Amino acid sequence: MSKVYNQDLGADLCLALELALGGPVLRADRLPGGDTCCVWRLLCEGGRTVVLKTRAGAPPGFFEAEAAGLALLAERGGVRVPEVVAQGEAAGQSFLVLAYIPGAASAASLCAERFAEALAGLHAPAPGASGRVADNFIGPLPQDNAGADSWLAFFAARRMEPLRARIWDAGLGDSALDRGLSAALRALEKALPRVVTPALLHGDLWSGNVLAQAGGPVFIDPAVYFGHHEVDLAMIDLFGGFPAGFMALYQARRPLEAGHRQRRKLYQLYPLLVHLLRFGSTYRPAIDAIVRPYV
Repeated sequence: MSKVYNQDLGADLCLALELALGGPVLRADRLPGGDTCCVWRLLCEGGRTVVLKTRAGAPPGFFEAEAAGLALLAERGGVRVPEVVAQGEAAGQSFLVLAYIPGAASAASLCAERFAEALAGLHAPAPGASGRVADNFIGPLPQDNAGADSWLAFFAARRMEPLRARIWDAGLGDSALDRGLSAALRALEKALPRVVTPALLHGDLWSGNVLAQAGGPVFIDPAVYFGHHEVDLAMIDLFGGFPAGFMALYQARRPLEAGHRQRRKLYQLYPLLVHLLRFGSTYRPAIDAIVRPYV
């Protein structure tokens, strides 16, 4: 049996980890954050350090989707991601083990030029349908990634409408919100460029999901799909925490078309609706402020 100093992991999970990692776990330290999953730093036999993510009662395919997203980022985007070491389930807990990234710091410490270069490379045009990857999750919420030929059709049917329905079911919706979101989608249709060529998106690109490291940025916790690259930029702008000057450096590599500032605000509705559903009405004023000019 693994000799873990922190017994919060439980005996069944410790045994599963020992089998998956080929040796005992010597120490487990809980890391901060992780409102969807519990995150741990594990010291293993031989001095190896890894990161463990666990979630009790995870929906089927939860960590498989994360592992697939990391692989797609590395393959199609050429960006750095942590290696997937192991995944499995024990005593009702799903788990994912990732390589530990030594010396990593917060996104605010990123080299702006390296981050701009990495993200612009990830956003290289990838002609074809929007979506077109296996369904996955943004935080704990499912994302339908079935392909659609039109980016607007995908964004409306696969992103906005499912959240609107869930918000109503949760008792957080009303007719004013419905009118506002419908008006916002009409405004987005008018503001879109004539042609939107999909790019691979990280899909949940806030500062907590990018680590600064000596070799360049490391992307974690993806919610990938193919879509308008401005969606990632909208989330960056919404939550902040990235290095100053990044956006100008990005635009030097991947120029943005006219109307991008208006579209950025409209794209921020998706993560705000996610937060409204997860954390409650605190996020409603920000949503109302975006849709109000279009009602």
